[in-house]
Amino acid sequence: MSEKRTVKIDKVLVVDDDPQVAAVVGEILSIAGYRAKKVHSGESAVRAALDDPPGLILLDVLMPEMDGYLAAERFREHPELREIPIIYLTACNPIFEGLTAPVIGIPVAVRKPFSVSELLGAVNAVFAQSARLSAAVK
Repeated sequence: MSEKRTVKIDKVLVVDDDPQVAAVVGEILSIAGYRAKKVHSGESAVRAALDDPPGLILLDVLMPEMDGYLAAERFREHPELREIPIIYLTACNPIFEGLTAPVIGIPVAVRKPFSVSELLGAVNAVFAQSARLSAAVK
């Protein structure tokens, strides 16, 4: 029997194969009042999200074995993870620059190196939108 898990709107899953980057992002989020869980591979990210669904996934694009794009596909294969917003963290893909999610204007990517304000601006936008959507449903 499958247990329905509740998505936590203050919890962020940070996925980066560089432990130092994951630690810095986690610290920034913690100081801002978010709860960050850090993992270092796409496979561990999928497992972590299934175990305890976050409100947002910050996902590195370039990782060995399973890159961020493939990890995102894996998240979307699970109905309970399908709606969790993803912000890509990327050092290499200028195609994402300035790109926002349709209609709601939330960044879909933050380019590395990023500033604290840029990272938190994107994260705050996602959680603000989640709160608006949650309030509209009630």
